[in-house]
Amino acid sequence: MRKKTSNLIFTLLVMGVFLVFASSCKKDDAGIPVLTTLAVTEITTPTAKSGGNISSDGGATITARGVCWDTRPTPTLSDNKTTDGTGADIFESRIVGLSANLTYYVRAYATNIAGTGYGNEIIFNSGHIIGSSYAGGIVFYNDGAGHGLVCTDSDPSTGARWGCQGTGIVGTSTAINTGAANTNAIVAGCTEAGIAAKLCYDLSYNGHSDWYLPSAGELRLMYNNLRTQGLGNFANQEYWSSSQDDQLCAWALNFANGSGVSNPKQSWCMYREVRNF
Repeated sequence: MRKKTSNLIFTLLVMGVFLVFASSCKKDDAGIPVLTTLAVTEITTPTAKSGGNISSDGGATITARGVCWDTRPTPTLSDNKTTDGTGADIFESRIVGLSANLTYYVRAYATNIAGTGYGNEIIFNSGHIIGSSYAGGIVFYNDGAGHGLVCTDSDPSTGARWGCQGTGIVGTSTAINTGAANTNAIVAGCTEAGIAAKLCYDLSYNGHSDWYLPSAGELRLMYNNLRTQGLGNFANQEYWSSSQDDQLCAWALNFANGSGVSNPKQSWCMYREVRNF
């Protein structure tokens, strides 16, 4: 009986040593996670959006992940940070508590048993508060580099036609930061009086004379960042963009529900002037 007990104790001791060894080997074999930091977008001050893409978990379970940020370079977990779940995949993070018009540094992080890995550092400017008055209008977009877009604080007394139905305007785009070029192309290619693009082009307001009709992408930002927040004094009507669909129609956005529509150019719609800062 004593011999069997001794054998059992010996077996348990061997198993314990094996488990400790195996656990130690697992820790020694694990590497620090590898990841990249996602671009900073949706900068509204005091918030912004980023995240990370974990390409390697280092051979061990990711137990924490998120982004860290500060006004000094190379932020770490000792600075501001988010905690955004576990696991090795793409994740999103919401940066909060930003002060206006400051330079911030952000890095994604991921932690496993071996330690914490950091993604590349991204530098961005927090910009101006969405809905605030600046540069002659209401801020509705920050580009992360200290610049952005504003619109006038109210609609003109009446709407207007897009103009020149049947005439193709070459080179218009729906992208952000193309509204000014679109407007110039419309004014150059359509001599019809009283059209929305020309009315924006001719506007002198709050000390600025470089207003234009926004592109479809810029108009969408205006809707998302102002209208949905009850800002900007918009009507429940369709607003023209400077983006042509084809020679007969151009893109507009319904500010009652956010739906995009392709309207005949001779339709009568509201419009809102925009400028870069």
